[in-house]
Amino acid sequence: MTIHYFDVDIAQQYGVNTAVLLQNIVHWIKWNKANEKNYYDGEYWTFNSRRAFRELFPYMSERQIETALKKLIDDGVLITGNYNALKYDRTMWYALSEKGKSISHFDENHSPEMLNGNSGNVRPIPNINTNINTNINTDTPYSPSQGRDDGSTLIKRRFSDFWSAYPKKVGKGAAEKAWSKIKPDKATFDKIMQAIDAQKRSDQWHRNNGQYIPNPTTWLNQRRWEDEPGRPAMADTGTDNIFLQMLREEQSPYEP
Repeated sequence: MTIHYFDVDIAQQYGVNTAVLLQNIVHWIKWNKANEKNYYDGEYWTFNSRRAFRELFPYMSERQIETALKKLIDDGVLITGNYNALKYDRTMWYALSEKGKSISHFDENHSPEMLNGNSGNVRPIPNINTNINTNINTDTPYSPSQGRDDGSTLIKRRFSDFWSAYPKKVGKGAAEKAWSKIKPDKATFDKIMQAIDAQKRSDQWHRNNGQYIPNPTTWLNQRRWEDEPGRPAMADTGTDNIFLQMLREEQSPYEP
């Protein structure tokens, strides 16, 4: 069973849905900070689309998710940005404002996953069916065994993170089948996510506005996360850059 957490104080102020989403965002910003990833303009960031949030939290509608995020942004808890490598990628990035860090206790060392039944203001929510989401029991005591994902749930959660990060959104069903065959452990999953982050900034993935980005299924089946790092993309400086790009393509034709 998957457990979703929220802070009671935040839920009282903004609502349960907003508190659950904020807890998820805080978790991944902490993870990125610990792994020194996604650091831009003096802040650590995480990113996700509303569709990806919908898959993570099936008991919320996209409208509820949009409303919850808007509350956090309008009230100055979250700040937003766009650090996507591709111009057409509109996935939203989120960081915590000073207010957000304060109310989420961002700088404290513990995390909700490590808390027990006497965890104070942090409460778990079972991952329940949307038909019965009015019967959420926020008083269910948490035990470590409840917090462990079974294998299939962990694979799906990691695939959702992969799909959110991968810039070419085609053939999702086939990609998920390829992912299930790989069944990446934590070390492999981290390598995959790091490779996507690096390859998003490569010359090949920028060329012709992303024309040469492999389909996600192909990328997974060919274990492209093991590729050697490519050349970083050149800044777009206009006609001169286009000429150099054409010359480079003639010298080094793309091989799929």
